[in-house]
Amino acid sequence: MNTLNVLVAVAALILFPIGVATFMLLWVQASDEDKMKWKKLRAICTEKITRILTYAGTLVLVIRGGLGIVAFAITDDPLTRSSVLHLLLDCWSIVVFAATGLGLAVIWRKMDEAQRNQQS
Repeated sequence: MNTLNVLVAVAALILFPIGVATFMLLWVQASDEDKMKWKKLRAICTEKITRILTYAGTLVLVIRGGLGIVAFAITDDPLTRSSVLHLLLDCWSIVVFAATGLGLAVIWRKMDEAQRNQQS
């Protein structure tokens, strides 16, 4: 397994500069129309990836907080200050990240509506 990791790392170190150089050459030789198409595609992909990662991260953190509360509820361990602090942090995690996710969803929806209205 160690040899495989080294081979993958070496291949990546060799192929990455080749890929970057190829992209740079293609970019220099591309027409203005092709550059605009690429910029639009990159903007759309960046926007979608950012939104997906934000929603996924928010969902993971809310689920983690919920699981922490469930773990606190079903445990038979004696109640300590540390366990109460963890419970409060899990509750805080749920509230903050759920509110952040919902807030971003609303903001992004308003931005999309504004773009649609501006285009039409």
